[in-house]
Amino acid sequence: MFVSNYASPIGNIEIKANNQFILHIIFSSKPIESNPNWLTLLATEQLDNYFTKSSQSFNLPLDLTGTYFQKKILGLVSSIPFGQTITYGKLSELHGNKKAIRAVAAVNAKNKFAIVIPCHRVLGAAQKLTGYVWGLDKKEWLLTHENAISPKLFS
Repeated sequence: MFVSNYASPIGNIEIKANNQFILHIIFSSKPIESNPNWLTLLATEQLDNYFTKSSQSFNLPLDLTGTYFQKKILGLVSSIPFGQTITYGKLSELHGNKKAIRAVAAVNAKNKFAIVIPCHRVLGAAQKLTGYVWGLDKKEWLLTHENAISPKLFS
């Protein structure tokens, strides 16, 4: 197992990987001992590019585990462009079941790839800032960083 700590402008981010995939990118309360590999270093480089706005996307081999539904929702969330947002309701509609709002929210709550799978771009009804597992302060910061706090809805 390989680990890198990334000191982001909004807190420590822990990046964990094996030899093939990144296993998680999560906000953590404190750094743990680093043991990096090429994947954790690649993720660190891409996070640097995101925070300096020299890149608006990520290209990382993520270990997406879960059900077909979970992977589909995470795929839809991954397609939300930088600086744009979507509501949980609209995301449910794109999935094909507009009544699946709670299930969609539950998938977002279990996202283990902070920023890279941009669940911070998913808003509540009427574009309300809600539901971010790492805290609404971080969600608001990320949206402001992307100039999306006055949401441009993605459809």
